[in-house]
Amino acid sequence: MYRPRIVGRGNVPPRGPVLLASNHLSSLDTVIIPTSAARPVQFLIKSSYFTGSGLLGRFMRWFFTSIGGVPVYRATGRDARAALEAGASILRAGSVFAVFPEGTRSRDGRLHEGHGGAAWMAYDTGATVVPVGLIGTGTVKPFSHLVPGRS
Repeated sequence: MYRPRIVGRGNVPPRGPVLLASNHLSSLDTVIIPTSAARPVQFLIKSSYFTGSGLLGRFMRWFFTSIGGVPVYRATGRDARAALEAGASILRAGSVFAVFPEGTRSRDGRLHEGHGGAAWMAYDTGATVVPVGLIGTGTVKPFSHLVPGRS
């Protein structure tokens, strides 16, 4: 049963731009943060989750869009800059934006060095930064382990 223990929910201001800066242990983090937050949250998700075909592809596009996902292309530096601008635009609109400063999931469960994009977005937009620490999400099996031939 999904029952996250949330400490410090009151640290998120009720209005104004807020940047949630979180560690990233599992693909489930992008579901847990917005479903646990007091305000709607938007965040970047790698674009491949939005480009699938067939029923599964349509479901994934619908699902990630409905929970606040914004597709991000990560191939080049120009793509990274566009992703930061997309996040900053969300913050300038006074919304809550979540980012994983490490840039990708931690495979060993440890916190790794982050990139500077979160700091730039906070500085550029004046957003309040709220650190988020996820514990235990890396031990949850991803849904893909239920599909034969997928790992």
